[in-house]
Amino acid sequence: MKKSESNPHLQAAIMEVVENQLRNNDPPQTRQTYERLIEAGHSEKEAKRLIACVVSAEIFDVLKKNQPFNLDRFVNGLNKLPTMPWRKKRKVEFDGGSKSCTALVRSKVPTAKP
Repeated sequence: MKKSESNPHLQAAIMEVVENQLRNNDPPQTRQTYERLIEAGHSEKEAKRLIACVVSAEIFDVLKKNQPFNLDRFVNGLNKLPTMPWRKKRKVEFDGGSKSCTALVRSKVPTAKP
C-alpha cells in the first residue's frame, strides 16, 4: 500500500490548535482527555496526535456542513479516544506519530461558502 502524502503546514496548524487548547485549558475537555490518555499509557506525543485527529474531524465537519464549531460533537470525539470516532464513516490521515490516524490533512477539504 502506498504511503499517502500529507500537508506538513496543515499538520503544524492542527498541532498548534491542540497546543493552544492544552495551554489555555479551553475547552477543558481537551486537557482532561490528554491526561486520561497519558494515564492510559500513551506518550505525550501520541496523546496530542490523537487529540489532533478529533480537531481534524471537527474542522472537516465545519467545512463540509458549513456550520459553526460544535463543542458537543468535539467533546464526544474526545471521549471516544483512543478509538477514532469516524472510523466507519470516512477515512482521515494525520502523520503525526507512528500510527496513522486515517486523515484530513490530505483529503480534499471543501471550502466554506462566504
